[in-house]
Amino acid sequence: MKNLPDSVGQLDYLDLDQMVSFLVPIAVSALEAEEEIDLKVADCPKLPYFFLGWTKYVKRGLIGRAELFPISAK
Repeated sequence: MKNLPDSVGQLDYLDLDQMVSFLVPIAVSALEAEEEIDLKVADCPKLPYFFLGWTKYVKRGLIGRAELFPISAK
């Protein structure tokens, strides 16, 4: 957080493991009708990372940056 530039207009945080946990069951459900694909929730990897991004408004538009960071073991 100390590396954020001045005048940041927006911060974005996304836990990739939680996002995958939400989206994979939806994909599995949608693919159940396909006989050739046998995908299970357990087939998808763990993603112990989070995405942190910022957006700064400037005179001629936007500047943004995003990075992935590992989630520390608890």
